[in-house]
Amino acid sequence: MSDSILQSVKHDLSGITPDYTHFDPDIIRDINAALVVLHDLGVGDEIKEITDGTETWEDLFGTDKRLNLIRPWLKMKVQLVFDTSLSGTTVEAIKNQLSEYEWRINELVDP
Repeated sequence: MSDSILQSVKHDLSGITPDYTHFDPDIIRDINAALVVLHDLGVGDEIKEITDGTETWEDLFGTDKRLNLIRPWLKMKVQLVFDTSLSGTTVEAIKNQLSEYEWRINELVDP
């Protein structure tokens, strides 16, 4: 799998293939909205943004070990907005996991 943020998020959205670009503008919009929330949680000195499929996780976050939580958090955050076919039980489980990740991310950046 690519280290591209866009491609790795697309992969988790029901396996959208890298060559299928129809939803890319929508997914990029949702990624950028989630990155604003991540900044509000205290990650980074400035709001991060992607513009296409070339930005990698390391481009935005370097080798920061918090990336271990940021990747799944960002993917789930986008999935909630983008994938409207999720069941209520799945949505609730994702929201609970997001809450835990958000608490942990906040603790990491502001103990």
